[in-house]
Amino acid sequence: MKDTYVRARVDRELKDQAEKILNQLGITMSQAIILMLRQTVAEGKLPFRVEGAPVPNARTLAMMKHHDLHPDQVTKHESSAALFESLGIAKTKQP
Repeated sequence: MKDTYVRARVDRELKDQAEKILNQLGITMSQAIILMLRQTVAEGKLPFRVEGAPVPNARTLAMMKHHDLHPDQVTKHESSAALFESLGIAKTKQP
């Protein structure tokens, strides 16, 4: 039973471009949104890959948490060269 509305403000050009593609697929904007919502519920996540900033892995998240809990244990460097030197890494020159 459909008993509520979903509203979103989007750029007109984006809407028009999406509607053109959806019409070629034989579905409406509403049907596409319903499909996306059903797949989201079924999979427990977005049903497509979202590009952008990478999601931190478990090790990175643990290190971030440790940093937040122990800010006094953070080593700061004056420059990237100093950081590389402290890690024993030779900084390569960019062409």
